[in-house]
Amino acid sequence: MKGPQLAFYAAVIAALIAFPLAVENSYYIHLVETIMIYAIVLFGLTSSSATPARCRSVTPACSVSARTPPACW
Repeated sequence: MKGPQLAFYAAVIAALIAFPLAVENSYYIHLVETIMIYAIVLFGLTSSSATPARCRSVTPACSVSARTPPACW
């Protein structure tokens, strides 16, 4: 991982840890928790559905002319 990318991830994790300490309203804390749970589920479903691999299995090379969309769309 590169330095700026690592610093960004560290800042995001620190913000998520500090959020419940800074916000006293339990509604906003619950809202952020729910969004984070849905984000984890979304990323899990995206990786388990193997969308990029489906493109390779349908056609050997997803390259066609610029006028027509690829068959893997």
